[in-house]
Amino acid sequence: MSEHINKYHKGSEWRKWDLHFHAPSVYTCAKNDQYEGDDLNDKQNRFIDELKVVNDISVLGITDYFSLEAYKLVLSRIDELPQFDLILPNIELRITPVTTDNRKINLHIIPNTEVLSIDEIERFLYKFEFGPDKLTCKKEHLIQLGKKANPAYSEEEAFKKGLNEFAVSYDKFFEIYHGLSDKARENILIGVSNNSGDGASGIKDIQGIREIIYSGVHFIFSAQPNDRVYFLGNSVDSKELIRQKYGSLKPCLHGSDYHGSKDGKVICVPDLNRFCWIKADPNFEGLKQVIYEPEDRVLIQANKPEEKSGYQIIDHIEIVNNSIFNNQLNLNQNLTSIIGGRSSGKSILLGAVATKLKATRTIEFADADYQKYVESISDTIKVIWKDGQEENDREVEYFEQGYMHKIARDESQLNKIVNDILIQKGKEPLLDEYKRFVTDNTKSIASSVSDYFSLIRDIEEKENKARDKGDKKGIEDEIAKLKEELQKLSVTSITDEEKTHYEDVKSSILNFNERIKLIDREVPLIENLRTISIISDNIDYELTSLTKAVKERLSTHLISIKAEAQKKWKDELESLIALAKKRNEEAIQEIAELEKDVVYLKVLRAYKNNSQLSEYEDKIKIQTDKLFEINNLLSEISNLKTQASETKSKIIEAHKSFYNKITKLLPNLSDYQDGLAINAKYKFEGEHYKGLLNAALNLQGFANRDLAEYQYDEFAGFEKHQLDLFEKLENKKLTLKGGYDGQSLASALLSTNFFSLSYDIVYEGDDFKKMSDGKKAFVVLKLLLDFSDKNCPILIDQPEDDLDNRAIYNNLVLYLRNKKKLRQVIVATHNPNIVVGADSELVICANQHGEKNLNNGSKKFQYVSGSLEHTLPRVDKEDEIILENQGTREHVCEVLEGGNIAFKLREKKYSIKE
Repeated sequence: MSEHINKYHKGSEWRKWDLHFHAPSVYTCAKNDQYEGDDLNDKQNRFIDELKVVNDISVLGITDYFSLEAYKLVLSRIDELPQFDLILPNIELRITPVTTDNRKINLHIIPNTEVLSIDEIERFLYKFEFGPDKLTCKKEHLIQLGKKANPAYSEEEAFKKGLNEFAVSYDKFFEIYHGLSDKARENILIGVSNNSGDGASGIKDIQGIREIIYSGVHFIFSAQPNDRVYFLGNSVDSKELIRQKYGSLKPCLHGSDYHGSKDGKVICVPDLNRFCWIKADPNFEGLKQVIYEPEDRVLIQANKPEEKSGYQIIDHIEIVNNSIFNNQLNLNQNLTSIIGGRSSGKSILLGAVATKLKATRTIEFADADYQKYVESISDTIKVIWKDGQEENDREVEYFEQGYMHKIARDESQLNKIVNDILIQKGKEPLLDEYKRFVTDNTKSIASSVSDYFSLIRDIEEKENKARDKGDKKGIEDEIAKLKEELQKLSVTSITDEEKTHYEDVKSSILNFNERIKLIDREVPLIENLRTISIISDNIDYELTSLTKAVKERLSTHLISIKAEAQKKWKDELESLIALAKKRNEEAIQEIAELEKDVVYLKVLRAYKNNSQLSEYEDKIKIQTDKLFEINNLLSEISNLKTQASETKSKIIEAHKSFYNKITKLLPNLSDYQDGLAINAKYKFEGEHYKGLLNAALNLQGFANRDLAEYQYDEFAGFEKHQLDLFEKLENKKLTLKGGYDGQSLASALLSTNFFSLSYDIVYEGDDFKKMSDGKKAFVVLKLLLDFSDKNCPILIDQPEDDLDNRAIYNNLVLYLRNKKKLRQVIVATHNPNIVVGADSELVICANQHGEKNLNNGSKKFQYVSGSLEHTLPRVDKEDEIILENQGTREHVCEVLEGGNIAFKLREKKYSIKE
C-alpha cells in the first residue's frame, strides 16, 4: 500500500468527530436559524469563514433536515477546509409515533458518500412519502404540504409548515431501509436521538415500539453518561439482555448540534464540552467500527482518551538497512499486531526492537545464528519515543516465543516470578526480614551445634580426667580414715584442744589456697575476653536502600553505639580482673595471718618433728589435693552438662523456628488481582534432605537405609525424625561416610532450612496445576503483567504458540483489549482472533521477498501498516508488489488462516437485527 492508498500509518487513533453539525441551507434555516448574515448566501459565506478556523475536529457530519443541501454547500467549498479529514452528510429525518411532548422522533441517516452517490442517497430519501398524496421531502412537495394546511401561506411559510409536518412512520422507514440493496444498506448507518423531547426514550411505549426502533438503528445520539452505560449493558439491563432486546450493544454518538452563533453557541463545541471521540481512521469504515466495538471505539468526554505518557510509548522506528525496504515504521500507542507468513520478518522486527532497548531480562534466543542476525538488524534501527527522544535505556517487557510455556513448566522459575511480584507489591520488607532470619538462624544453629559438640568433648575429657584422679568417695573415705588414725596418735606436748584449733586453721588456709587457685585459673579466661568484639553484625546490606544522608547518619550512630558498648564491656572485664586480683591478695594476706597463729605453729612444729605424724599429714594433703581437683572437675562437668542441655534445647527451638517463621509469614504473602490469586505455602525440600542423608549415611544397614528414605508428612513427624538423628549422632550410633562426622552431619541437618516458599496460583477458581498447558501459559502472562507496576511497552512474540485456541479466544483476547488501554502492546502473531478479536489499532503486514511475493526493490523484507478498517479490494496485476495490492483488512484475511471468520464473528456479535 503506497502512500496514496493509505495515509493513516499509525492505525486507529482517537480523533474528535462532530457528527451532528448543521450548516445553513434552505432546510436548516427554515427549521432553526441561528446564523449571522443578511440572507442565505451571506450566512453561508460567514459560516464557511467561521468553519475555516476550526482545527481540532477531524470529521464533520453536516446535518440537514430531509436533505443533502447543507452537505452540498460544504462540499462545494471543500478546498477551503483542508484541515478536516472527512466530511459526511447527516440527514435528520422525523419518524412517528410522537413523544409524550407531542414531538416527532429524530432519526439520523449517515451514508457513505465514497460508495453511494448523491443521486443514490437522494433517491433513497425520496422513497419516504407522507399523506394520501404521497408527498416526498423534496422542497416543492413540502411547499405543497404546507399549502394544504393553509392556502394563504407564502411559499416560505408553506415550506416551513411542510417541513414541520413531514414525518415517516417508524415501520415504513425500516421497511424501505431493509428493502435497499446490500450495497446501499451496508453503506448507510442509522441513529436515533434519545432525549425525552424528540428522542425514542420519549415515546409512550405501549406495543414495544421503542424496542423496535432501538433494534433497527446502529447507534444512539446521546451524550448522557447514563445512556452510554445502559446501551452497553452495564446498567439495569445486562449485556445479554440488551442484545436480546435490541439485537446488539449500541454505541452512543454525539455532536455539537450547531445551528449558528446567535444562541451563544461556539462552533463545534458541544454543551459541557462533551466531545465525541472516535478511535478509527477518519472514514466511513472507521465510523462503522463503533458498531462492532461500541464500548472501546467511542467515548464522549472533554479530553482525549487513553493519552499515555510520551516516555512510555514507542512512536516509530527508523531503519537504515539494505535488507529492509522501509525507512520508517510507525506504531500505535495501544495494540499493534505484526502479521505475516512464516519467516516474513515479523518476529525479527519485534526482537530487534527489544534488543535495541533495555529489556527487563536478558534476551537469549535458542538459536545463536538467529540471535546474531536479530542483533545485526537491531544495530541498524533507531527507536524514537512519543516524546521525541531516542533513548535506548528505557525499558520494555519482551516475551519471546515459548517463554510463557517454559515458565509454566518450571516451578522454580514460576516461584521466582511470584516472589518478584510480591516484592513489587510491597512485600519486600517481609521477604527480606525472613531471608535475614534464615541466614542468622542458620549461622546461630551451626555455631550452637559446634558449641554443643565441643561441650560433649569437654565433658568426656573431664570425666576421663576425673576417673584418672580416682574415686571421689574412696578418697573421702581415705581422708577420713587418715584423720581418724592421726587423732589416735598422741603427742604429749599437744592437747586435744590445740589439735582441734590446728585443724580449723589448717582448713581455713586450705580454703584460701583453693580460692587462689580458682582465681588464678579464671583471670586468664577473663583477660582473653578482652580481645572479643561483642557486636560483630554488619548491617550495611540492610541500609543500602536508604538515602545517602540517612544511611550515613545511621552508620555513624551505629559505630558510636558499638564503640560505647565495646568500651563498657572492656571496662567491666577490667573491673572483674581487678576484683579477682584484690581477692587474691586478700586471700594471701589471710593465709599469712593464719600461718602466724601460735597454736597452729606449735602443732605444726610438733607434727614435723614427729615422723609418724608428719607422714600422716603428707598423706592427708595428697588426698585432699586430689579431692580438690576431682571436685573442681565434677563441678565443671556439672556446669558443662547444664550448658550442653541448654545449648541442645536452644538448637531444637532454633531449628523448629524455621517452620514456625515460614508458617507465620504465609498469610502475609497472599495477593489477589483481577481473578488471579496468589496463595503462599511452604514446600519441604525432600530431595535436598534425602540427598544429604544419602551422602552422609553408610547405607549398607537396613536402619540407615530407612533413615535415608524419609518421607515428609507433617512437621511433628519431621521434628521427631530430626531429634532421633541428633541423639544417634550425639551418641555415635550411626555409621557415616564421605568425610562426615557426627558434628558436621548434625550441623548440616539442623542448621539447614528445609522449608522453602512456594505458591499456589488460582485463576477464576481454577487451580494452576489442573489447568491445560495453554491456560497455564496465559496465567503466566497475567502474572507477569497484571502484578507488575511497570508502564513500559509490552512486546509479545507469537503468544498463540504457548496457548490453546480456547485460552486465546476466552482469555488472551479480552486480556489484550483491557491491557492496551493502560500500556502499549506490540504483538507478533499469526492468529486472527488476536488481531481482530482484540481489535488491533494498527496492523503491520510483513513479507519476505520471493518469486511469488515481490517486495519493492527486491528487498528481503518489506512492511506496510494500516488499521482494521482500512479496506481495499485486491488488485491483481503483473509484477505486483504483494503488500500494495490490497487493504489491511484483506491482508489480515489472506495472511491469517481464519481471518475472514474472525471478522464475521466480530460483526455477527454486534449485528443489527434485520
